[in-house]
Amino acid sequence: MLAYFFPDHDFRGSNAPYLWIFYKTLLSLNEKVLFITGNGYINQQNKNRWEYLEDSQKRLGYHIPEEETIAQHKYAILPDGIYSAKGLASGSDKFRSYIKDDIPELYQAIKDAMRDNDEDNIECIITWCNCATLRRYCADNNIKLIHMELGPLRTPEYLSTGYFDFKGVNGNTEAAQRFQDWLIQDLDELQQIKLPSLRQYFTKQKYAKKENSFFIGAALQVEDDSNVIAYSNGNNNQDVISFAHSLSEREYGSKNCIFRSHPGSMFLLNENKVIVDHSKSSRTFISSCNEVIAINSSVIFEAILQGKKSRVLGDSPFRFMSEIEPSTQEFTQAVFFFLFAYLVPFELLFDTDYIRSRLSSTSERMIIEKHFLQYESQRITHTEQEASERSAPKNITTLLAILKQSVSDDFDIDYTDKDTDAVNALQQKFNDLVKDHAITKNNVELLEAENKQLQKLYLQLGDELGYTISIVKLRDAEIQELNQRLLQKGEEVGHSISIIKLRDEEVQELNQKLVQKGEEHGYAISIVELRDAQIRELNTQLIEQSKKIQQLTQNINELFEDSQVTHSRVKNLELDLYEKNKIIERLEQSRFGFLVKRYIAHLRK
Repeated sequence: MLAYFFPDHDFRGSNAPYLWIFYKTLLSLNEKVLFITGNGYINQQNKNRWEYLEDSQKRLGYHIPEEETIAQHKYAILPDGIYSAKGLASGSDKFRSYIKDDIPELYQAIKDAMRDNDEDNIECIITWCNCATLRRYCADNNIKLIHMELGPLRTPEYLSTGYFDFKGVNGNTEAAQRFQDWLIQDLDELQQIKLPSLRQYFTKQKYAKKENSFFIGAALQVEDDSNVIAYSNGNNNQDVISFAHSLSEREYGSKNCIFRSHPGSMFLLNENKVIVDHSKSSRTFISSCNEVIAINSSVIFEAILQGKKSRVLGDSPFRFMSEIEPSTQEFTQAVFFFLFAYLVPFELLFDTDYIRSRLSSTSERMIIEKHFLQYESQRITHTEQEASERSAPKNITTLLAILKQSVSDDFDIDYTDKDTDAVNALQQKFNDLVKDHAITKNNVELLEAENKQLQKLYLQLGDELGYTISIVKLRDAEIQELNQRLLQKGEEVGHSISIIKLRDEEVQELNQKLVQKGEEHGYAISIVELRDAQIRELNTQLIEQSKKIQQLTQNINELFEDSQVTHSRVKNLELDLYEKNKIIERLEQSRFGFLVKRYIAHLRK
């Protein structure tokens, strides 16, 4: 019985990370197998996942299986929380631990699951990601472990490929060793094979070629992919950018680099700091570079297919090819081996007969012929000679006959798109003009809005200023009236004082007469009493006049204070109006000054 291992852990934000592979595997099986997994695969609750989209199912060749299909197989359900070392917080650390650490809890869970499911009858365990714990369990129990993964060449541009490796995928693979073992065999029959023929065999679409205008092209990667998490040799995307600049300056004399983001990345490059590639095809990006570097991106293998010099900074199954000089026959042989022997036609990864054939000691020649047979069912026929040879036996002799046909180096270039750069430049210029127009339109709208606001402020300030001036005029009139009344009262007070003085003189004169005419004492006393009464009456009038004067003085002071406050407010309004005029002057002096002047002239009319 075959066994499949699918970890049910949210290493990258959601559980059941290999759900679509699980579904595609279920639909391809014609026999009962064992799935060592979690409930997230057999009872997925989130129907909003991308795997449930119709487009995803069509593109990857599967559909959502019925419950009856799922129930046909055996399941060993592993508990949660055992897929990484204890105490790890981030998903990246947990993912790295799952790939590289020997985890005792996971080992015991696998052991219990296998013991309960007839461990002795398990032919192999298949996994789609490296797992150090699973590798140790298989080694301890003499069970073959097969690693699978999507290959570097994928539809629609190429024939679709996959990885099938007994040691690992992405890193820690058997690719280099298998090539070295195969290289010691008699390879005379491969001498006439050229790289363009190999590339043509796997190519399904043409691409738009660019001029080789950059020294270094760097392909960046998804930040939380296992290639970066576990097999980057400590490098990340920022390290790749720094290395590209230093390599370009060191070997070519200047920092002439271009960078291509991974379409699955959550981050955008700062185009003010680096040159960013926006080509539709990675092959177009590669054609613009003299040399391509990456941690372990599949773009490197595409660069190898184009005969470009390449550098792999991390661990990768195709790193050994990047270390061979592209102009040598060994390089072409390595590419042939990698394409036809190491890589697997993608659909064969789901073929149980193929899997069992690989469990036996199959020669590389037999593997190549199996792959050749499968590829021929997918491949586009380029020439009439190829069409006739497709009916020939599917062996390595037929394959080599196809590959030895003469093919030009630029067979896969789409010359109908030869003016792509010019079109892109014009498109960019048009986009810049549209952007400038949008900015100008936006600025005009802002100016109009500000002018409307200024007009409103002018009207408001004019109303307030007119009202304030009216109040000031009213207060001034009141002050003048009060001053006149004060003068009038002052004259009345002066007149009263003159009367008092006159009365005092009369009193003195009467006193003198009283002294002189003592004999007229009784009469004089009467006169004095009369004058005293008159004096008291005058004093009373004087006190009343003084009170009125004090009240008038208080009213004058209050009016004066009101006048001061009003004048202060007028002063502030004048300053505010002065500042607004300054703003208008600056707007008139800006690049849109003519619009402002015309608009203000219109308002003044």
